[in-house]
Amino acid sequence: MKQLFGVLCAAIAAFAVSETAIATSPLPVNSKDAHEAFLEGWERYQLYTRDDFINAIPHFERALELNPDYGRAHAALAALYIESWWNGWRVVDGQFPEINKRAREQLKQAMQNPTPLALRTVSFNHIIDNRLDDAMAQAQRAVDLDPNDPNGYEAMAWVLIRVGRPAESLGFTERADRLGPRSRHLFNVGEAQFHLERYEETAATLLKYSDSHSDDSRPFLYLAAAYGHLGQKQNAKTAFETFNKIRVSLDHPAASSALDQVAIFYLKDGGSEQERVREGLLKAGFEVPPEVVEESSEGIILKKAAGGAVGRVYAAAKEHCQKYGKKSSIVNSSFPSYVFNCR
Repeated sequence: MKQLFGVLCAAIAAFAVSETAIATSPLPVNSKDAHEAFLEGWERYQLYTRDDFINAIPHFERALELNPDYGRAHAALAALYIESWWNGWRVVDGQFPEINKRAREQLKQAMQNPTPLALRTVSFNHIIDNRLDDAMAQAQRAVDLDPNDPNGYEAMAWVLIRVGRPAESLGFTERADRLGPRSRHLFNVGEAQFHLERYEETAATLLKYSDSHSDDSRPFLYLAAAYGHLGQKQNAKTAFETFNKIRVSLDHPAASSALDQVAIFYLKDGGSEQERVREGLLKAGFEVPPEVVEESSEGIILKKAAGGAVGRVYAAAKEHCQKYGKKSSIVNSSFPSYVFNCR
């Protein structure tokens, strides 16, 4: 999935913009009516809930009907769709493939004359592709384009976490918050605090963030890991239960394994940041699920994950065979692989 603080089709995520960013955008507004429609959408977007995102869309679309070259409206819609995907919010018909399609279309238009918000979105796209140098370059480009716009600083804060510089990330988040105060920034703060191993502060920050962002499940996975590092296993269990409750409320299936969810944070594979989250979840007592090598109604082959428990392998085989009304039986094991029959 320690103080304040690509390809686009893979999926993209980004953060919200402040009215400061809107006021300082270099792009002209050619239509007063378009600008008013934009502000109507912007007011709802700033509330940062799934319902408010849904209500913001027609206002941004109206702004573009009145002024098809309105770059800020294109950028705002791109950010809205990207953040909807990132938060797991279904805001349009067609579900996530349609959200991804719309995000790509809007970002393409926004990049005709890029704003810091558009560049921040591109930066995050590079993070998804693990192209961290490119992500840093686009974040810096956003800062250079308009040093009074918070989006570049938000982008830089996000990249710095992923290159192992959380203390610097806090500084950029603080700068973004001065330019455009938003409770949304608290997530960035809590994430940096976690990777600075300031786990008690992490918990306080992310709980405060979740008070005003009840549709966001991600802080609860970090909370579970932070509680694991603090030795608070029951709190970690409760945090993961809340994580799943939010997922279910958003029409997603509950996650069976906390460790399987670490990828939602787009941390570098095998990097110290990813391992810090995993370590916290393991300390909390969450198990690593086995890998399914091959499966059918006749049986299943499982590979025990590094750090996983053998008991988890047997439990997974039992669960698999039960789906076919059968019982599992071990055939052979050649560590770390285990072969089971269903009979």
